[in-house]
Amino acid sequence: MLYMIVLLSVTANLGSIYLGYILVYVLHDLCIVCLIVYIINFLLLICNLVMCQRLALGSSKCSADALNAQKLKSN
Repeated sequence: MLYMIVLLSVTANLGSIYLGYILVYVLHDLCIVCLIVYIINFLLLICNLVMCQRLALGSSKCSADALNAQKLKSN
């Protein structure tokens, strides 16, 4: 589920890059609201990537702790 959120964030950022390109190079204009939306999309991507990384590290740490506990019980 979390990877789907990251995938959607990446897709939103690709769309922002495309729309930003059109805004600057085709229309020769700058829109403050549009730029704020692009920045928010980028920050959401960063937050989602950090959350995904922390959950992945946390789950591997939990499984490593479980393996160590099983080894201690067997000894």
